Amino acid sequence: MELRPLELRVISAKDIKDVNLFTKMDVYVVVSINGDHRTAQKTPVHKESGSNPNWNCTMKFTIDETAAHQNHHNLVFRLKSNRVFGDKEIGSVQVPIRELLDQENGNGKVDHQHLVEDELVL
Repeated sequence: MELRPLELRVISAKDIKDVNLFTKMDVYVVVSINGDHRTAQKTPVHKESGSNPNWNCTMKFTIDETAAHQNHHNLVFRLKSNRVFGDKEIGSVQVPIRELLDQENGNGKVDHQHLVEDELVL
């Protein structure tokens, strides 16, 4: 098992479903590897962001490179609305880590931004 760092930046979301009835949503994202809470990291809450939140938050993970190349690892993004009486899940997106690794130039670095646009699972 070869462990390696993976750094990503969670930038924004667009046109997400509004799960609040009376106020603008305060949205954050929890990112984990395969949904494992032990690897979970959270963006700051974007207050009153509504359906178009921005975070521009960098996260660092350690991954098993062999398992990632065999398509056994996914990054799971869970969008949530921060609410007084309990946070509400808006939806989630899964991105295979292999897709990110396939963008490398051979020296362990990605020369360009890898933009992930995916449909939110509700």
